[in-house]
Amino acid sequence: MYKLWQQTSNSLSKPFRYGLGSKIENLFLEILELEFVLKYSKPNEKINLLNQTTHKIDILKFFLQVTWENDYLKEKRFAEISLKIENIGREIYQWKIYLEKQNSHTL
Repeated sequence: MYKLWQQTSNSLSKPFRYGLGSKIENLFLEILELEFVLKYSKPNEKINLLNQTTHKIDILKFFLQVTWENDYLKEKRFAEISLKIENIGREIYQWKIYLEKQNSHTL
């Protein structure tokens, strides 16, 4: 997903790249960082981190929508990136559900 964004952002205008594009870039990096931290965090910390990741993904989707609506991003590329983001969001959600079920069994 991030690699696809990198390929896309390099072809965008400089004013966009250093404004809204920079915000989107930072969100991608924050999501990657959260996913890395999730792998090595304690089980009782993971649900909170998954919630944070979901929140960042939702904000990312919003800014990508704004980018597309303002014609900075072509529809085909927007669809490609959005599909990847949706898939990651589903995986995060399923992981959270799994952990919540495990926690309810241990109580």
